[in-house]
Amino acid sequence: LDLLDLIAEKLVGLHQIGNGLAGMKHRRVILASDRRSDRRQRSLGVLLAQIHRNLARLRDFARLVAIVHQRNSAPGDLAVEKLVGYGRFPYHGMGSAANTEEDERMVAWALEVTGLTEYAKRPVSALSGGQAQRVWIAMALAQGSDVLLLDEPTTYLDVRYQLDILHLVKRLNTEFGMTVIMVLHDVNQALRYSDNLVALADGRIVAQGAPDDIITSGLLEEVYSVRLSVATIEGKPFVLAV
Repeated sequence: LDLLDLIAEKLVGLHQIGNGLAGMKHRRVILASDRRSDRRQRSLGVLLAQIHRNLARLRDFARLVAIVHQRNSAPGDLAVEKLVGYGRFPYHGMGSAANTEEDERMVAWALEVTGLTEYAKRPVSALSGGQAQRVWIAMALAQGSDVLLLDEPTTYLDVRYQLDILHLVKRLNTEFGMTVIMVLHDVNQALRYSDNLVALADGRIVAQGAPDDIITSGLLEEVYSVRLSVATIEGKPFVLAV
């Protein structure tokens, strides 16, 4: 399978997220029905059932795919292990208790893999930017999903922490067998840490394949509208951006 086939195979049911959010909009109907208690009761029952179904779909998707967004936020006094524990949501229904043995095992594993065990009791606000990014990755790992989507995971980080994150991502793929899909705007990071690339221009795919096979000055000009040279360093392509 090529990369897009793999994504399609792994992301079956993605459209259900959209359906779920659309369904949640109907919460406004509850307020509109307050004038008639009998209709309100019937509407509330239907809506709760619909919300339950939509959450079930979302949980099914989250068991398959974990997502780390570019920008994330959490209460500053929230402990690291507590935030990571939220990654176990897909395995619990509405109102069900958390902290099963499996939850604790997965949270402990996620903290260990991301090098955060010693920070488990600390508040998120006490961490550096690089450490905080690892917390969000740890929360995604706690889901136990086979696919990890990362949206610009190195943005806003110093070079040292960028490399830490990229090395961690590589390890997740090679050691734990996770399929990792990243959005990166640093071309050389993408070339160095990716097995396959998908290049987009104006929202359409213009090339896909192994970095050595597709990266050319012509492709870079098509994607970025600027002419850049491509060199070879340590046996890998390297874009000269200056």
